[in-house]
This record gives sequence, C-alpha cells and structure tokens, in this order.
Amino acid sequence: MKVQIDVDKLREDLIDYYGTATFVGSPFAMGDVIAIEEASPAQLIRRAEREGIDLYKYVVPGSEEPDDEEFDW
Repeated sequence: MKVQIDVDKLREDLIDYYGTATFVGSPFAMGDVIAIEEASPAQLIRRAEREGIDLYKYVVPGSEEPDDEEFDW
C-alpha cells in the first residue's frame, strides 16, 4: 500500500526531538537539527525509521492507495 506522509509535521517533530537533546546535554544534536531542516522528504522518512518513530502518525488521511493484489480482476 502506498500512502502520503505529512513531511512538514514529521520535520517539525524531528526538530523538536533533536532540539530537546541539545538542551539536555548533547550539543552535537544541533548538527542533527540542521540536517533535518535541510533534508529531503525521503531522508526524513529514513531518519524517522532509524529512530523507531511510528510513521503511521504522519499518514495523510485519505491518501492510502490499495495494492493491485487486493483486487481480483
């Protein structure tokens, strides 16, 4: 199934995620914040997957496209 991800919301949440780390004692996280601000949608999704973030929270409602295998033609 193909879905559309709200990458703007994902970007905001990842910036919050890494931005918080910069104030908790990891100043190197600021580099992650900059990388996320400049990342493409595909890069954001890969980073979120690496961090174990549930991408289903970012699925745009109504954007689901069924797989061809679901239909018997």
